[in-house]
Amino acid sequence: MPTTTTVYTNKDTYLNERRSTQNDGSADNFGLGTLYVGSTFYKYNAVLSFDVSGITDPASITEANLNLEYISSIGTTTQTVTLARLNEDFVETEADWAESEDGVSWTGGAGAFGNAETTQPTYTFSVGSGVSADVTIDIKELVIDAILRRSGSLLLVAAISG
Repeated sequence: MPTTTTVYTNKDTYLNERRSTQNDGSADNFGLGTLYVGSTFYKYNAVLSFDVSGITDPASITEANLNLEYISSIGTTTQTVTLARLNEDFVETEADWAESEDGVSWTGGAGAFGNAETTQPTYTFSVGSGVSADVTIDIKELVIDAILRRSGSLLLVAAISG
């Protein structure tokens, strides 16, 4: 009989383009989408970290579902989010739009999307106005990669494209 293992984030935060030096690592939820203020769209991206090192037999993984539960409170238009492996670690209580930790800029540029490993599996989904369903994405390939090649550390970025 298959076994189900639930793994929660060991750190996560959202990156707020409008308040680019604000850290939101202690927030209970994270923003993901865009917010239209004045004549400017501001993005809200998210970075997440999972410790999957406790999974010792990656060959036994049949699926690895990432569940994102959300409400459409940010954004007035539907936006496409790209979920990908993040190639740079971050400090939950320090990361913001500009920096992965205090004094250290994101190497791929502000908002962390430049740190997405787009040569590995990526996933897209919609957020914002008119989107009411939660999102479940099977990220099995990324979990197996984290176990076999990254000492069990699975880092993800969810970012508004464009």
